[in-house]
Amino acid sequence: MQNLITPRAALLAEVPAGERTSREDMINTANSYFEAIEHGDGEIAPFAEDCERHENGGQTTDNATPVPWPVPVGSPEDDHAMAVLGTLFCTAQIDSQILSFITRLWPRRLGLVDEQKGLV
Repeated sequence: MQNLITPRAALLAEVPAGERTSREDMINTANSYFEAIEHGDGEIAPFAEDCERHENGGQTTDNATPVPWPVPVGSPEDDHAMAVLGTLFCTAQIDSQILSFITRLWPRRLGLVDEQKGLV
């Protein structure tokens, strides 16, 4: 997919040593994302102002205009509703309860915690 060719600049930048978050805090923050989904409460996770969620290479939040879901989900009305949900900010999308079918994200596995890059 086109949006997987070049990583966002922020993903390549190093966090200055004095501004780094501890490994433990980074892990807790990453886990808060899963907690937010499990509880259907976007306020549980401290989303950044420019939060974007990507799934399978496609941006699923904060799209400027509705983007068709990669796979039809039913009727044209349902497909349009899913596209509109993709325009919501991370917190609002979780609060919409679209992910309410996910009641448990376990076991959790964080493949990488990089304090220097500020990435989990």
